Amino acid sequence: MKFQNTFRKAVALAMAFLLLITTQIACKKKGPIPFNPAFAQYISAFTGGSISAASTIRIRLTDAFAGNVTFNTPLTTELIEFSPDLEGELVWIDNQTLEFKPKEKLKRGEVYEAEFHLGSIVQVASELKEFEFSFMVMN
Repeated sequence: MKFQNTFRKAVALAMAFLLLITTQIACKKKGPIPFNPAFAQYISAFTGGSISAASTIRIRLTDAFAGNVTFNTPLTTELIEFSPDLEGELVWIDNQTLEFKPKEKLKRGEVYEAEFHLGSIVQVASELKEFEFSFMVMN
């Protein structure tokens, strides 16, 4: 009898601990990704903070892109990735600005993290090849 009571208490304690850990993991909110000032020589502006569900995501280079660009034509090279995933098109809107146009409205309340492959279009030091930023969609 004593063994059963001890066993029940141990199981209840283990379940409470697992519930606590699960809650902590599930409720963990993503925070903003801090801006590395070393990128300022290549990127002059980018979408950040709180945006509307119908917004596009932009990255503006400090200098005009030296390669050939066709404005408002979807790029076939994957230069940007999002977490959670987003489907859409990335286009040049001028010689300095890339704009990602999501296929659907963004999910309200969601925090998105983006990774822009800067090193694919500009010669940069190895630690600056990937530019990471985040934004949150307003409720």
